[in-house]
Amino acid sequence: MPTYFKPRCLREPADGQGIGIHLMRVQGPLPDGSDPAQYELLLYRGEDRFGAMGLSGGSNRLAQENGKREWIDTIDMSHAVTLKHVLKFKKDLHSDEDDLSFLRRFSLAVLHTITEGSRRLDDMCVIIFTSQAALNEIGISPSDQALLPGGDTPILAELFIPGRPDGPRPDTAGR
Repeated sequence: MPTYFKPRCLREPADGQGIGIHLMRVQGPLPDGSDPAQYELLLYRGEDRFGAMGLSGGSNRLAQENGKREWIDTIDMSHAVTLKHVLKFKKDLHSDEDDLSFLRRFSLAVLHTITEGSRRLDDMCVIIFTSQAALNEIGISPSDQALLPGGDTPILAELFIPGRPDGPRPDTAGR
């Protein structure tokens, strides 16, 4: 049975398979781009801490097209050690879900957790990417990898959040 992930859960699902993901700390990227954003996450099962992990941000940029602005932020899960860490959660949960499905659902839950409460004037797209080498190292077949979008840089999860007219102004808040 697949595990149910939820950002900052307020209630447990009836089957007790829910894992709450809490964003504990964010360190923004340095202005010169020399150090990416860092995210620290805690996982809970009910009231009990289930695990922890840190993720590094990748590139971020502002895209403009037809007068519309969109921030594109990435999170890097391109190292096999990171994917193995996530799959350890799968093992600890006794999940019978296949590895790639678990990684994709976990990644999407992380994106929901990180973007929870975002209020921006501009659109925002957040992407978690990995690498073919990391997927190969953890045993994901090339045919399964071909199902992922992104080509040479496979995308595990992507979340688009439309801008809000009442969000912060780009000239005062930047992002």
